[in-house]
Amino acid sequence: MHVEILHIIPLGLTKYLMTFLWKQKMLTTSEKGRLQEALNSYKSFLPGIMSKLFSDKPLASLFIKALHALGCLSSLVYMHGVNRCFDYYIAQIKHAVTDVTDLLFQLDVQILQKGFSKQDFTFKPKVHLLHHITDNIVCFGSVLQYKTENEKPAGNGTRSVRSSIGDFVKLAPVNFPCFNLHFFGSRVNSDNSGLSTPTLCDTLAGVFQSNGQLFLGQVKIVQARDSADRMRKAFFMQKYQIVLNSNINCIYTPAMVMDNYNNIVVLPLGGLVEVNKDDINIVQAVDIHLSVGSSNNQKILNIAKFGMFWWMLMNIAKIY
Repeated sequence: MHVEILHIIPLGLTKYLMTFLWKQKMLTTSEKGRLQEALNSYKSFLPGIMSKLFSDKPLASLFIKALHALGCLSSLVYMHGVNRCFDYYIAQIKHAVTDVTDLLFQLDVQILQKGFSKQDFTFKPKVHLLHHITDNIVCFGSVLQYKTENEKPAGNGTRSVRSSIGDFVKLAPVNFPCFNLHFFGSRVNSDNSGLSTPTLCDTLAGVFQSNGQLFLGQVKIVQARDSADRMRKAFFMQKYQIVLNSNINCIYTPAMVMDNYNNIVVLPLGGLVEVNKDDINIVQAVDIHLSVGSSNNQKILNIAKFGMFWWMLMNIAKIY
């Protein structure tokens, strides 16, 4: 039997965690208000926002780790396929499943110790089914190629990531404002399904290619006047750099600076530079919209965005 990913992750584990977050008293009413305000302001992914606001609270910190681990697993499975290093890909999913289940067990223990209602995340059948995801992928291919409901397939015989997210939105697990837009860093050109090509638009962050080199950057478009005093669109690029270090436990090669939840930390490289849009190719849309701490200079590259974790594992050494 296929493991139907919509009901296992979005309508399973995510529902369990979000229902606990919003209906239990892990956060006060005031703190929930701060969280919603931050989401509306930053328009970024929920685990990252929570790590900025509540990482000093032990139970909240563990909850955030569980969300990040679930985001990492979702990033790996919400893909149309893998064209190289398949055994390594399967190993990464198994490792991600272990991380999720270990953290859910720790969360169950702390919830009881803190006097909250017993949740038993660890013993839910949908959590057990996580351990069968890799068998399904080996036998049947990407989890996006099958589902329990009858549906006309996409043009290439598979369901798009956007279609799967659409299912999630229609069946929202909790009445949490903006939840569906923010949990995995959803934003313009962030589908990563391979079915749509990102366009060079304002605020687009991504991996770009110019003169044969890959680089991280974010686009800014402004209206300017040309020499003939006519209005035109001027394209500017803010480049970012990945900071290398000697951490032997880093999963990436080369090793680099990461935050406490394994998101990659990036720094601005120089200032805004005007570019010719015809000289820039978009290789991969990314989410680097959330700053680290009180500084607006350091940004987090959100690996939980669908497909991003695997893409970075395979390509990060090529980014200058």
